[in-house]
Amino acid sequence: MRDVAVDWLAAGIDPQRAVVFVQSEVKAHAELHLLLSMMVPLPWLERVPTYKERQEQLRDKDLNTYGFLGYPLLQAADILAYRAQAVPVGEDQVPHLELCREIARRFNHLFGDVFPEPQALLTPGSAPSWNRRPEDVEVVRERDLPQRRRENRRRQGRRHAHRSAEDAPAHSRES
Repeated sequence: MRDVAVDWLAAGIDPQRAVVFVQSEVKAHAELHLLLSMMVPLPWLERVPTYKERQEQLRDKDLNTYGFLGYPLLQAADILAYRAQAVPVGEDQVPHLELCREIARRFNHLFGDVFPEPQALLTPGSAPSWNRRPEDVEVVRERDLPQRRRENRRRQGRRHAHRSAEDAPAHSRES
């Protein structure tokens, strides 16, 4: 867990602005997942494209388990528990997010307006996590952390400066 936190900090997560926690320690995730599993029809889960793809790819394995079929519900619980308005996803995850939106609508219909329907914030070049190669994942060693933080601050500063110039009123920009 410590290594993951170090990687996140090196990647630029600002602990002053983001809460970093161990999700498995939050009972509400499991509880919401359980509640959702009791109200979502099985055909909704069976039509998720990645479920069908993985069944085809792993034909020789017994994937007729709730753990495999219900994984999108766990994802939905992760999103809905925080009432997320928008979720950064790759195109391969849009069907999962659409399922999450359907679940939010059904929950709201049954129990009142509780969850927003999260919108997709598409991120470029996202490969499914189960399809990533180990060599595609960069690991940051703790001794490299100070250098990575400096690099991230520099990049964020350039983006901020660029955004500020674009956002400035036309009369205040230099020609």
